[in-house]
This record gives sequence, C-alpha cells and structure tokens, in this order.
Amino acid sequence: MKIFKIFVTLALAVASSAVANAQEPAPGRVVVKAMAEIGLTDGMSLSSDMNMTEKKTSTNNFGLDLGYKFWAHKRASFDINAGFGYGVIRNKLGVDDIQYSYHADPDADQDGNSYVRYYEVEGIRQNVETKSYTVPLYLTFNIACCEWLTFHIDAGAQMRFKTSSKVKGSSANYYAYGIYPEYDNLMIDAAWLNNFGHNRMEDAPTSNVVTNSLTTSLIFGGGLEVMLIDPLWIDLGVRYSSGLNDVFVNKYSGDLYSSSNNVPMSYTVANGETVNSLTGYLTKSRLSGLSLRLGLVFRF
Repeated sequence: MKIFKIFVTLALAVASSAVANAQEPAPGRVVVKAMAEIGLTDGMSLSSDMNMTEKKTSTNNFGLDLGYKFWAHKRASFDINAGFGYGVIRNKLGVDDIQYSYHADPDADQDGNSYVRYYEVEGIRQNVETKSYTVPLYLTFNIACCEWLTFHIDAGAQMRFKTSSKVKGSSANYYAYGIYPEYDNLMIDAAWLNNFGHNRMEDAPTSNVVTNSLTTSLIFGGGLEVMLIDPLWIDLGVRYSSGLNDVFVNKYSGDLYSSSNNVPMSYTVANGETVNSLTGYLTKSRLSGLSLRLGLVFRF
C-alpha cells in the first residue's frame, strides 16, 4: 500500500505539470492495446496460522484491450477500456521445524495396529502455479504532452477466472516414529516399518490445490505513450493490483493438527506418505503488487 501511495502522489504531480504544458490530444477514438505485465514486486499478500518461512509470489499477464475515447477537451481525454487476457501466478511456499502427532488408524500400519504417529518435519517446499483468464475493465485519463507523447492514468477492476491450479514441485525432509499404547507405549522408528525414521521426499505426492474460481482486484496505474509511426504507439507504465478476495481456499482453519486430514504430512499403507498443499493453510491470499506494463497501442 505504501508503494501505491507513492505512485499516486508522483502520478498526480506529473499530471499537473503535463496539463500546464500540454497540446491538443492526438485524434483517434478507437484504441487497441496489446499488453504484457511483468511483476516487479512480490505479487500477493499472504498470511497463515502456520509459521511459513517462505512465501514468495510472481505474476505475469498478457492480453488484448479494446478502448473507446468517449470524452475529449483541449489537452485531456477519457477512454473506457475492456480486455481479455491470460495470467499466471507462481507461488513458492515453505515451512521449517514443525512437530506434531495424531492418532493413526489401522490403515496406517502394516500390521493393522492403531498407534500415535509423530513427525519432526525439518522442511517442506512447494511450487504452485495458478493459471487464469483475465478480464480487465478500466478508465484511462490521457493528457497530450506533445504531438508524439501522451501521459495517462488508469483505474478500474480486473476479474480472474481460474483455469488450473496445481503443485508443480514438492519436497520434504522429516523424521517419523510411532508410539503403540497397546504394547506398553512401545516406540518404533525402524525404517522398514510404516515409513518411519529419517526420510527425504522429492516430487512428493501432494493433495489438490483448492482455489476460488473467480477473484477480483482493483487496478491502478499510469505511464507514457510514445508515438512510433501514426497510428502505432508504444506504452510504458506500471500497474498496481489490490485483491478484493482470496485466491486460495483456507481448508485447514482452526486446529491444524486435530486429525490426519489436517496435518501437513500423513501416512497410510495404501497411499504411502502424502503432503498437503500448503496453500490450504493460508488464511489470506490476495493479489497485491506492482507490475511493469509494456504494450503496443493502435489509435484509429
């Protein structure tokens, strides 16, 4: 939010200066924009009841916007714009040094016994990729600085319709052992039984990522359009996104270690060791970041 306030202050200062020295706006009421956005800062605001030691996000968007200049007066004009695009969100999540236990049913023991399963997890790392169709709707305020240069400010909203979300890579280091109450609390950590002992898992089987099918963000931005050859302009600017709802669904709120379904890692004889998607432990997962915006603009 601090970045956004600084950006707005600078944008208003540039706009005031441009109005004082601007010329008549360039003709052309229909605007077609081929745009690409590349994340400059961490792309999401993430929170969790679990102490996550790694929470990084990168975002990229590509799309085509169509605009119409509905008002113009001397140096200034307004466009209304709508578009369609494709966006990718990549998250790197990790936890370290967590310990827990849960009651393991007979299906988690090769001999069919119930016991208490203990974990000492040294670390879990996951890469998650979410792909979406994007639909922006925004207003653009233009100020013609000269015949070949225009300054603009954008404000509006963007919807994301999720097409896929999955864990692209998952690894875990852990130590596991069992306490068997019916055998006078016998402790077993032998590697040949129930995946006990010290283990490292690469490409670990991971539960599905659960996301909201639709997320909405407010978008604010600005930049400069420079004419190459009329009617072709190049656009260079920045855009700030502020999410209104979460990208990921919080599946494991409350007591994180209340059952084998809630814990980060669990075991059954049939399925072996399974790691839950760390996105399910996020209590907040909203887009919040600054992007570099590049594009080609056709004004007709």
